[in-house]
Amino acid sequence: MDCEICGRSFSGKGVKIFLEGAELTVCLNCSKLGYKKEGKPQEPVYPVAKTIKPPRKRSEIPTYDLIDDYAQKIKQAREKMGLDRKQLGLKIAEKETFLARIESGAAKPDEALARRLEKFLEIKLLEREEKEEIKLQHRADLGITIGDIIDEIKTKKKDKK
Repeated sequence: MDCEICGRSFSGKGVKIFLEGAELTVCLNCSKLGYKKEGKPQEPVYPVAKTIKPPRKRSEIPTYDLIDDYAQKIKQAREKMGLDRKQLGLKIAEKETFLARIESGAAKPDEALARRLEKFLEIKLLEREEKEEIKLQHRADLGITIGDIIDEIKTKKKDKK
């Protein structure tokens, strides 16, 4: 007799299992892949995959921006606590030289480092990014075109400057 999963020949009756709703006669090795037929189905030998929550949509994930005067705030807070860069670096697990570059404004901390600095120095470095809605004016006969969207984005950028 041949296994209905792997195709190997085996002697004897084989093992009857349930696999994805089908009853199969399989060899001893493949019998681990499903439920044995003993009255009602038992727990599978291999765990059933858990359902995974779908990832949040990109629009739902809040984003944060670093404040403009982050370098000055970090330096002032560090000096207020009476720490030098080396001591601060040891406390937040960051290199002294990188902290010097951040305080001079030559480098920007990533979000994780900014959060560590916020927590340790008790200051605010990140602010939630506000989402802007683009309101489009369009011609009724054509609807919204790509050109309308580009023009609106360009005017928004000019307004910010």
